[in-house]
Amino acid sequence: MSDISALAGMKGLENLDARATAISDLSPLTGMKNLGHLDLFDTPVTDLSPLAETTNLGIELGGSALKDLLPLVGMQNARISLYKYPNVQVLEALESRLQQIRIVPIYKRYDE
Repeated sequence: MSDISALAGMKGLENLDARATAISDLSPLTGMKNLGHLDLFDTPVTDLSPLAETTNLGIELGGSALKDLLPLVGMQNARISLYKYPNVQVLEALESRLQQIRIVPIYKRYDE
C-alpha cells in the first residue's frame, strides 16, 4: 500500500496500521481528530504536519526518514512510541518544547 487518498474525509477513522508500507503522504489524514492510533513504523513518512489537529493520538514511529516532531507540538494527550529512532539527541533537545507529548523512546521492540 502506498496511497491513502481514499481515506480523505473519513472523519470517523480511529485506527490506521500502515506499518511497513510505502505510504509517504499523510495529507489525507488532515483534520481527523478522532484518529486514536497510527502505526507508521518502517514507512517513508517524513512529514507529520497533517496530524497537527489530531488529539489523543497514539503513534508508533521508527525505521523511517522522519526527523522532525515539531508538527505534533499542538497535539493534546498524544502518546508517541519511538523505536530505533536514529537521532536521540534531537529528541532530547525537543522534549522541553513538546510539553503536551509524552515521548517513550524504545530501542528494541518486544517482538525482536
